[in-house]
Amino acid sequence: MPKYANAGEMRTPILVENPVREATSNGYIAETWKNPFGDGVTLRAKWVNIHGTEVFEAMGLDLREPATLTLRYTDKVTIYSRILKAADIGKPDQAERYYEVISIDDIDERHAQMELKIQRKRSAP
Repeated sequence: MPKYANAGEMRTPILVENPVREATSNGYIAETWKNPFGDGVTLRAKWVNIHGTEVFEAMGLDLREPATLTLRYTDKVTIYSRILKAADIGKPDQAERYYEVISIDDIDERHAQMELKIQRKRSAP
């Protein structure tokens, strides 16, 4: 069954950030997050929250607020990326609103669209 999304279905703007590790002046490695598409650039995706029996499967896997995204293919989104809905940018609790990528599927390996399985990241205690 094809998983493709029509362009009109991709209406949720998302921000993608990738980790960048750099050595500091005192020799430690610092990790920062950078948008691989440029500062402030968002992508459009079809965002589908899970529902029905998928909720119970997700609970068994200890997933938090899982969702499925379909977007145009890009190799700049990786398993190490983090995702944020553009509507959540600048909110006071923005750090708790990021999603982590669970899996990436290049649909039919055609480099046309990709499907991401994501879940909400847990905030540090």
